[in-house]
Amino acid sequence: MLFRSGPASGERGLAQPALAQLLPASVNLVHRKGDDWSEKSFKIDRSPLHATVTSGENWLAVSVSGGTLVLSVKGGEASSLPPDLYSGTLLVTSNREEARVPVTLRVLPAPAPVKTADPTPPVTVPVKPAPAAALPAASNPEPAKPVAAPTAPFTPKTYSGLNRGTARWSGTLAPGAQLVLGESGVLEGGGTVTGNQIPPIEVQVASTFPPGLGVQVLPPGSAQRVVVTNSSGRVLNQIQVNWSKKP
Repeated sequence: MLFRSGPASGERGLAQPALAQLLPASVNLVHRKGDDWSEKSFKIDRSPLHATVTSGENWLAVSVSGGTLVLSVKGGEASSLPPDLYSGTLLVTSNREEARVPVTLRVLPAPAPVKTADPTPPVTVPVKPAPAAALPAASNPEPAKPVAAPTAPFTPKTYSGLNRGTARWSGTLAPGAQLVLGESGVLEGGGTVTGNQIPPIEVQVASTFPPGLGVQVLPPGSAQRVVVTNSSGRVLNQIQVNWSKKP
C-alpha cells in the first residue's frame, strides 16, 4: 500500500512543508493469526530521509528506499504474539527535522476451524409388534352353560315322601350368584334351608319367591338338584322354592 505526500520534487522556489506534515498522524496495522504479514508504504518527498523504530522493536520494522518509507511487521518475531493490541513508535528524520509517528498493531485470533460433523450411524429403533386386534364382542352372547350332569349310570332311589313341598332358604346371595339345593340341603351358596327339602327324584319347580329368579333343575343322577340364580339385581336374604314331583 503506497501513500504519496508533499510537493513534486521538480517544483522550485517553494518552501518545503514541515516533515510532520508529510507523515501520517498514525499508522494502524491489523493482522489475523494464520494470515500473511502485511506492510504499508509511504512516499515522502524529502531527502535525505531516515527512519528508526524507537518502541515495538520486537514486531515493527522500517526501511527507506528512494524517498519511500516502508513499514512492515516482523513475521518471525511477531508470530508468537497472542491476540491483542500492541503499540510502537517510528522516528523519522530529514536534515535537522524529526517527527514521531505512533504505530499500532492489532492481532486478531485465527478463525475457528469449520467443524465437520462426524457421520452418525443410523439409529435402529426396534419395531414393536402391533397389538393383536381385539375380537369384536358378540352381539348375542351365549347364555351360561348349565352345570353338566355326571355320565355315570343313575340308580333310582326309593322315595315315598311328599309329592310337592316348599323349601325355604335364608342367607346372603349376591346379584348374579347361584344357590344350589339338593337332598342334603344347601350344596352351594351358603345359608340354611328349612321346610321341605328337595327329594331325590325328578321334580319340577312351580314357582319361586321372589318371582323371576333363574331356575335350573338337574336330573336326579347328580347331587345337585335345583340351581337358583339371583337375577333380581339386589342382594337376597330369603328365597322360597315351590317344587312338585314330576309326573
